Amino acid sequence: MNRIRNNWYHRIGIMLAMVVLIASAIVPMAGCSTEAEEINLGTAVWDYDYMSNLIAQYALEDKGYTVNLKEITEMGIMFTAIDQGSVDLYAQVWLPNFHKSYLDAATNIVHGGSIFGEPCPYVWTIPTWVSEEYGITSIEDLKGKGDIFNGVITGLEEGTGGTTVSREAVIEYGMQDEYEYVASSISAMVAELEAAMLIKKPIIVLLWRPHPIMDRLDLTFLEDPKDVFGLDTPQWAMNTTFHDENPKIVAFMNNLLIPISDMETMMARNDAGETEADLAREWFENNKATVDSWWK
Repeated sequence: MNRIRNNWYHRIGIMLAMVVLIASAIVPMAGCSTEAEEINLGTAVWDYDYMSNLIAQYALEDKGYTVNLKEITEMGIMFTAIDQGSVDLYAQVWLPNFHKSYLDAATNIVHGGSIFGEPCPYVWTIPTWVSEEYGITSIEDLKGKGDIFNGVITGLEEGTGGTTVSREAVIEYGMQDEYEYVASSISAMVAELEAAMLIKKPIIVLLWRPHPIMDRLDLTFLEDPKDVFGLDTPQWAMNTTFHDENPKIVAFMNNLLIPISDMETMMARNDAGETEADLAREWFENNKATVDSWWK
């Protein structure tokens, strides 16, 4: 009888030990996750790019992530870093046009979202009063009106994509006998635009959004019915492995949205001397409820 009892005690002891072992194995597994705790976030140094990524950094750090901000000024290097995994995430890839060649060369990059919530124009632009007075809302409307602008379209430096596509547009829209695209520099072009606005002189320039001048001047981006310039939507880009292992961060980035007008206000203040870090931190703090909603 004692042997039978002892056998039952022995069996119960083994069963209890197994329960403890199973429980000890289950508890760590319940808390286990493939989600990253540390993120390598890429950023370029242009003001809108830098501030977008800083806001993403502050939001991620607010949720307990460790964020390593990696400044990379050359886009080829940026895309290579994402492709190879030394950068996990970057919040300013412009598609389908501007960064297409870099993306086509990559094999391990996923992209999505809409950082500004709308496509960004990069096209010929005129003062709004000129648009209203002469009925010009499209590039096609410029035909037959070259004398209004002295036949000049003021643009960017030689060798830039904007200069190349502008010269293509002059030909594509059949305006080569009426208009000349004159290469300039960004600073000289902006100065000429501001001077023309002061004296109400019609002018055509090549501009884009986000740009700080949009916070100061009333301008109209011309429609491009032939789609020579194209429209790009700034999106996030992630290393594919990081993307697949971090669904919470993907959902957060899909919801991240900074109104383009807010970015242009920050850019104008940055031009006036405030730092990108201070402006991004201020926007983050003033829009905390919105930022929290990005995680839902």
